Amino acid sequence: MAEGTDIKKSTASDELDKLANLKYNDEPIEFSLPKLKIEAREIWLNAPLAAMGIRNIGEMQNYSIFTETIEAKSNIYQKATIEFTEEGAEGAAITWNGMVTAPGPDAPVPAKPVMNVNRPFVFFINETTTGACLFATRVTDL
Repeated sequence: MAEGTDIKKSTASDELDKLANLKYNDEPIEFSLPKLKIEAREIWLNAPLAAMGIRNIGEMQNYSIFTETIEAKSNIYQKATIEFTEEGAEGAAITWNGMVTAPGPDAPVPAKPVMNVNRPFVFFINETTTGACLFATRVTDL
């Protein structure tokens, strides 16, 4: 983005639609991006999954078919990371289920990620044959 560009206005949904439909020439360019690694905090997915219509995730379930009577509820979590180096970009995400049989403290808050970038930016990583967006991020906290 050009220096002085308001990144929040540039990443409003109508602006993102414009970006998604841009055509580009497949030509070599000189491109410079600082090495960086972004690790997203662990997120709890039960509420977003329920909002998508997936029900009964966090409710108590009886698992007595497998063992003696045990009641537990599921918590679904996800964490993602992406790293840019001289060799390219590498990203990963993991989703897991945590069975909770008794109330306990919330998961610890991970340390704040550290990045060294000189201005706000956004990046998208798309799969080329389908155009599916694999990663999309707006970086504003410098």
